[in-house]
Amino acid sequence: MMIEKGSSQEGEARRHIRRMESMLKVWNDEADRLRRVARTDGGGQLGLREAERLLGQLDAALDLTDRLVLDIERGDELIMDLLRLNVTLSALSASVSHSTERLTDLAAQQREIAGPAILVDAAKARSARV
Repeated sequence: MMIEKGSSQEGEARRHIRRMESMLKVWNDEADRLRRVARTDGGGQLGLREAERLLGQLDAALDLTDRLVLDIERGDELIMDLLRLNVTLSALSASVSHSTERLTDLAAQQREIAGPAILVDAAKARSARV
């Protein structure tokens, strides 16, 4: 469906753009926090779930901008706004993807360390009973 200039669909597209632009600050702050967590302790499964949730939100926003770019009438200045937004969302998504990979690696390392520690604790408990 082509979105024509001045139509109600264009107004709807503009509202989506404004909403996503207003969310950029929130998403960027969350991405900054996740980068800090990924550089430090990993935040466990909670940090990983938060990263995956944020990545899902960014992917949904990117999908919407992609659809709107395809539907906007050629020559509409709205296309430039969408492309700028798309570039920003893509960069943020790539950053969060990197943090998600790092958090996944840290979670795997924590599981590997926890496995032997649990066995050692169980062996100590058994020997204390004997």
